[in-house]
Amino acid sequence: MKEIFRYDDHTRLQFIELPNQDGLKMRGLLHIPEAASETNRVPAALVLHGFMGHRIGTAFSNAHLSKAIADAGIANLRLDFIGSGESDGNYEDMSILTELDEAKLQLDYLKSLPFVDPDRIAVFGHSQGGLVAGLLGGERPDEIRCIALSSPGFNIGEDWKKGILNGLDPEKLKRDGWIDIKGYKVGYRYYKDALDTPTYEIASRYHGPVQIVHGTADKIVPIEYGRRLKEVYGEKCTMIEVEGADHDYSSVAFADARIRHTVDFLKEHLF
Repeated sequence: MKEIFRYDDHTRLQFIELPNQDGLKMRGLLHIPEAASETNRVPAALVLHGFMGHRIGTAFSNAHLSKAIADAGIANLRLDFIGSGESDGNYEDMSILTELDEAKLQLDYLKSLPFVDPDRIAVFGHSQGGLVAGLLGGERPDEIRCIALSSPGFNIGEDWKKGILNGLDPEKLKRDGWIDIKGYKVGYRYYKDALDTPTYEIASRYHGPVQIVHGTADKIVPIEYGRRLKEVYGEKCTMIEVEGADHDYSSVAFADARIRHTVDFLKEHLF
C-alpha cells in the first residue's frame, strides 16, 4: 500500500494510481477520514470531474468538496480520467463511454477498500462528470446508495445532434478525426458516443435518491436540462436551483452553496 499522508486533524490522504482496462493509469487522491478502519467501515463517494477538467476542479472546487466530504466522515476518491490532468493517455481518445468504463473501475476499487462500507457508496459528478455519474447509476443501480449531481451535462449529445459543436463544423470532425476545442484535441469517438448514447434512458434506470444542484445563469449547461433530468428521475430526485450561479459557481457564495447542499445530501443518505 502506498504511503498515507496526514492532511489535517480529520483526514488522511493517499496517492492512487488505478489502471484502466488497457493498463493506462488514472491518478489522484483518496481522502480517508481519521475514524476509518477495518473495524469501523465508513461510507464513501466518487468525485467525478467534467469536460476539459481535472480532479482539482475550477477554483479548486473538487479539492474543496473532497475535504468537506471527508470532514463529514465520508471517504472519497478523486481521480483524473484517462487523458486528463496527470493521468496517462490522450484526450483525443476520451468519450463519455470511456469515462463511464473508468468510473466503473473506480467504483469497484472503492468497494474493495477494507475500511469502506460497500453498501454505503455515493457518486458525485459535475458537468460531464455529472452525466457520467448518471450513466453509472443507471448501469450499476444496486451498488450506489445515492447520486449528487452538479450542473449535469445532459446536453452533451443533445446539442451535438443539433450541430452545436462550440461553434465548430461537425463535418470537419468527421473528415479530420478531431477538432480543436479551446486547445483540447477532441476526437471523433467523443462525437459518435455522444450522439449514439441514450443518456436519459440509461439514467432513468437508477432507483435511489438523486440531488441536482444547478445554477439559474448556467450558459454551458442551461438549467432546462437539469429540470428535464429531474422529470426523468421523478419523485426520487430533489432539485436545488442556485439563483444567479453560472456553470462553475464562480463566487465564494455560489461555491459554498454547492458544497453545503452536496455534503448535506450525502450525510442524509449515507448515515
